[in-house]
Amino acid sequence: MQCVFKHNGVVDKFVGDCLMAIFGAIETDPKPELRAMEAALDIQEAVDIGLNAHLKRKGLAPITVGIGLHTGKVLAGFFGSPMRREYSVQGDNVRIASKACDEAKNNRVCATGDTLLAAYPDLTFRTVGSKMMKGRKDPVYFYDAVRVTSGG
Repeated sequence: MQCVFKHNGVVDKFVGDCLMAIFGAIETDPKPELRAMEAALDIQEAVDIGLNAHLKRKGLAPITVGIGLHTGKVLAGFFGSPMRREYSVQGDNVRIASKACDEAKNNRVCATGDTLLAAYPDLTFRTVGSKMMKGRKDPVYFYDAVRVTSGG
């Protein structure tokens, strides 16, 4: 969660072994896609360098973390009943983000083209797949994301 907070994200909820985070919905941010991407890549690094190094020293198998990212308009607010309400986001773009998570296997950060273009407009990424989504006439494309460093 620290990686999410470091990049001005908000942890929305935990669902099973998933964490849902939101960037740019509560506070205005000119580049929420970049913040989300950097948080995702920091999470990958923390798992590899921190947790998996510890597990290896203990003779245990490493874990893998797949992260999916998508950008788009959502309905944000408090949902529920007067007895139990919580802040969250809903909508088609939340569903697409969930599909990106499904595509993020084996320690990958998988993002949609909308997210990558907004975060890194001058780079090219490797397509990992596409899915036809209910209610959309065009497929949604998913791409592998990697950390960009000034050294190349």
